[in-house]
Amino acid sequence: MALDGCSKSLRIERQGRDEIAGRDLFLLDVESADQVPTDLQLVSPRFVCLVAWDADTAGVDEISSLIEKLIAAGCVYFAAWGADCGRVHDIFDEIVIGPDPPMTKAGPIMTTWHERESLEEAMEFVLLSSRPHDVFREGCEATLAITIGSKEWAARVRSAFVDAAAFLREQS
Repeated sequence: MALDGCSKSLRIERQGRDEIAGRDLFLLDVESADQVPTDLQLVSPRFVCLVAWDADTAGVDEISSLIEKLIAAGCVYFAAWGADCGRVHDIFDEIVIGPDPPMTKAGPIMTTWHERESLEEAMEFVLLSSRPHDVFREGCEATLAITIGSKEWAARVRSAFVDAAAFLREQS
């Protein structure tokens, strides 16, 4: 099943279900961050998001634009993976926290980065350990993985998300 909340050529693909977290698993595979639609629509108003992206050549504006789209769409837990994912994570935190910590614009959005891990380790973390803050748990019934610029990463996410239980058994 695919959801058509995107442009005609981009589709958010439902892959499977994470029974441990009780979330449906989705994949959006794009060539560039600017292709991520502003009107992301999933099965729930809140979601966990894993972004797999080689962002070392991305500018701050490009990263910020992606992050703002995710926050506006309901991202309540953000995990970054890939080259320069620490910077993507830091920019996310700057946008959420704003200039006057500890007050936040969007609430207690959780963030992690996984620069020294394989994509499979990052996916395992997202499936087993990504728990939104208590104020956001209700209505968080989806996990969205966005792969940017790599069909190979998309294939690996797709394979893991189609049968999350089998993927997690393989990882242990």
